[in-house]
Amino acid sequence: MMRFSQETIEKVREACDIVEIVGEHVSLKKSGQNFKGLCPFHSERTPSFTVSPAKQVYHCFGCGAGGNVISFVMQVENLSFVEAVRSLARRKGIELPRERSETDSLTASLLSAVEYAAGFYKRQLASPAGKKAREYLDARGVAPDTREEFSLGYAPGAWDGFLTAARKHFSEAILVQSGLLVPRESGSGAYDRFRDRLMFPIRSAGGRAVGFGGRALDEAQPKYLNSPESPVFQKGSVLYGLYHAKRSVRAAESALVVEGYMDLLALYESGFKHVVASCGTAFTPEQAKVLRRYTTDAVLIYDGDEAGIYAARRALRVFLDAGLKIRLVCLPSGHDPDSFVRERGAEAMQTLVDGAWSVTEFVVKTAPDGTDRESKIRSLIEAYALIDDAIYRRLQIQEGSESLRFDESTIAYEASRLRKKTVVGADAGQLSAGPADRVERELLKLILENESLLKAARESLSEQYFKSDACREAFGLLKNMNSLQDPDLARLLNAAQNDEVRSLLSSLMLEEDYGYEEPSNVFSDYVRKLKMRWLSESIKNTEEEIKKKEASSDAGEMRTLLSRLQELVVERSSLNGAREETLG
Repeated sequence: MMRFSQETIEKVREACDIVEIVGEHVSLKKSGQNFKGLCPFHSERTPSFTVSPAKQVYHCFGCGAGGNVISFVMQVENLSFVEAVRSLARRKGIELPRERSETDSLTASLLSAVEYAAGFYKRQLASPAGKKAREYLDARGVAPDTREEFSLGYAPGAWDGFLTAARKHFSEAILVQSGLLVPRESGSGAYDRFRDRLMFPIRSAGGRAVGFGGRALDEAQPKYLNSPESPVFQKGSVLYGLYHAKRSVRAAESALVVEGYMDLLALYESGFKHVVASCGTAFTPEQAKVLRRYTTDAVLIYDGDEAGIYAARRALRVFLDAGLKIRLVCLPSGHDPDSFVRERGAEAMQTLVDGAWSVTEFVVKTAPDGTDRESKIRSLIEAYALIDDAIYRRLQIQEGSESLRFDESTIAYEASRLRKKTVVGADAGQLSAGPADRVERELLKLILENESLLKAARESLSEQYFKSDACREAFGLLKNMNSLQDPDLARLLNAAQNDEVRSLLSSLMLEEDYGYEEPSNVFSDYVRKLKMRWLSESIKNTEEEIKKKEASSDAGEMRTLLSRLQELVVERSSLNGAREETLG
């Protein structure tokens, strides 16, 4: 595996602002000197993910994830260390040494194959073979600029059109695993998965092509074909268009949500840049959680027919459960977002968005004909029980009470009762216990807060006094630091090879300072306690070993143990003075 020099790694890290990079994946809000948002690595309803612009580190006080800008990109984009450094370097225009060994990673090979395919399909769209696809896009009103921005392409109709070109650069095994080829049933060879289809590259939030959606240009079935699941593509966890929309979503503090690729392109071309779509499937909880990183508000736009309303009902529950505030647009019968905006224009679509139904309005207005009042109330209560935000939930309850002329307190009570059944413990088990030993943890925090204690720690402590593996390794890293200034703290996280150690350090860096008036006195007390504990345990272990050896005829070994015991007892007495004290 390729290794970069420390100087190169630091050059890349220092060129990146962690708030900017994290902010592309997490909706951050200023909180004192730091920024906070919902953690992208676990499901939570209240923000526990903290980013420090001064220290250039992040930490989630819910799941324990933490590190610097490089480790964040590794986690959020599922990249190796080398891949993350290269990704950040590309963003900042920093040239790095090239080496074939980078492609040794399976993930890197698969991503390279998918990216190559995106380029191949894009070239095919511009070639004579892509005429039919271009005519289709012309008929649907997709402008050349939009085709370019979304890297639309065309998969040729031959069974081996892509294979012939790609086999010069990738093994057949990689192309099969990336979902671009399908193995023949005979067990020998493979053929192109996508043939004679308009191709939509699906990109991660970071911009990497991870899979494809392909639309048939004739009567072939299925009409839309997605890449299969692979190590780099999980269609239920990716939102089509998010890479292009995320800045607009953040600026608008809202997202428009549609189902189809063409629906998204039509809205995007009409000026609705804050639009995302599922990857040709029903929306999943994972997709809703991804969107929640960027905004708390979403407008779902669905066809107004029975199938569209059914899909909207299902999506409503998914998005509410993810903590999003939802409004809904049900288009006039016979229209999808694509046909509506092309036929009636952006202004008419904006009018619908501005007048989008609330959760209450949607549930009441789309209830099947003949639905009685009680059933509508119960449906509302089920929806309200999913709403985490107390103010938003109360406003909806008030609206439901007025709409159906039913007692507000009863609706609130029943929603609360149902909510306890469905969401109590939703975040249970998320809190990271961290190292079990409070004194060890606080001692490390003291050193991080007071660089003057670093030298004293080197002279008075060694790793042997720490029981916690994470604290022991963290201290080993700390004592080798020349400085604990903010730039060096981010560098310290690079040196932490273990996720638990990295989490411990990032947590300590972002916790509030203890504010001890005499930190050196507290430090000395903690050092004495650690040593006392170690000495007491060593004495106990030595005494037990002496008992085991009493029957032994090895007098020399017994003398060594007795001498060792005496040394330990004297050292403990000297350290403790007249008092016996152990760690509690």
